[in-house]
Formats: sequence, structure tokens, C-alpha cells
Amino acid sequence: MKYLALLLLLLVACAAKPVVKDELNASLEVVEKEIVEAEKAEANVSAAENVSAEVEKLDLEENMNTIVELETSMGTMKIKLYDDKAPKTVENFKSLVQKGFYDGTIFHRVIKNFMIQGGDPTGTGTGGPGYEIDDEFGSVLKHSKKGILSMANAGPNTGGSQFFITLVATPWLDGKHAIFGELIEGQDVLDKIGSTPTGPGDRPKTEVKIIKARVVK
Repeated sequence: MKYLALLLLLLVACAAKPVVKDELNASLEVVEKEIVEAEKAEANVSAAENVSAEVEKLDLEENMNTIVELETSMGTMKIKLYDDKAPKTVENFKSLVQKGFYDGTIFHRVIKNFMIQGGDPTGTGTGGPGYEIDDEFGSVLKHSKKGILSMANAGPNTGGSQFFITLVATPWLDGKHAIFGELIEGQDVLDKIGSTPTGPGDRPKTEVKIIKARVVK
């Protein structure tokens, strides 16, 4: 204990001259109290520094995340991509956005209280970019809430361009569909799309179009 030196100095000083026992005890109590208070203060400073470091780390991670804006015929949604947790999936999606791949496509499948699905250039549910990517899973990536952005697929490692956004938590999809982002703005738009009337094949009766997809950060 680094404050022990202070206590030792007091004991030496007291030994150098006659001291009344009660005075010595009182002095020791004062020093011990000061030591305890000093150690508490030091612990608080250390804890504050740790919290500050964690906040800085979170801010750095937040700044690393790509933000994509989906301007639709029902309004605009903003999505934060998980660059740090699903880098390959994010890079694929971001590349397609930057190429204008999604512009003019539709949400071809909408299931109330489940999800909205888009990203098919043919609008049939069977189209894609002409290639497939491997699934990218992580233990911290869960379909745990509304607004999760995940890859649609026809089986393991068959993702391409189609994606869906959850309307509720869908934990049964964990480990089957690769999560790579979440909705951060436009929940009202998501709700509007998610409640649009549908016909056969869960296809919206009124076309819901992605007018423009763009990377904004």
C-alpha cells in the first residue's frame, strides 16, 4: 500500500518524543481515515478512466459502421451496417448499393408480423446478382428484435443480393441467415411497408419500390 509510508512517518515522529496514548490513537485514526479516503478516491478515478476508455472504444466502433439510406415509395429508412461483425456481407451489400443495383427494385415479399424482403432485380423472389456468397455468422449476431437486416437465401451459402428486415424478433433464423445490420431511422416506414396489403405469394398489392439506395456514411 503506497499510503503505508505516511503511517510509518507518523509512528516515527511519535517515537521521537513522549506522546500521550490517547493522542497517539487519535492521530492514528486520522491517518488511517485519510488513507482509506485516498484509496477510495484513487479507485473512483481508475473506474472513471476505464469507463471513459470503453466509451471511446464504442464511439470508434460506431464511427466505423457504414450507414445506408433506402429511399422507398413509402418513405426513407436508414440502416447501420455491421462492418466490424460481418465485414464480407457488408462489403457485398455496400458494393451493390454503390453500383445502383437496388435502385428501382421492389419489396417483393411482405409478411405481417415477420419481415419485409427485397433486393431481387427481377422482383420474382428468384433473382440475384449472378453469384453467391458464403454465410457469415457470429455468436453476437441475433435476430433478437425488430429492424434486424439479414440475408435471404435458398439454403447454406446461397446469399447474393436479397435481404430482409425483421418486423419482430425471429430467433429461429439465428445461424441460418446472415445478419449484417439494423434499422436506426424510419421505423414508421418499416411499419407502413410491413402492414401493406398483400396477395398471392405475400406480394404487396401495391408496389413498394426502392427508389434509391445510397451510402451516406
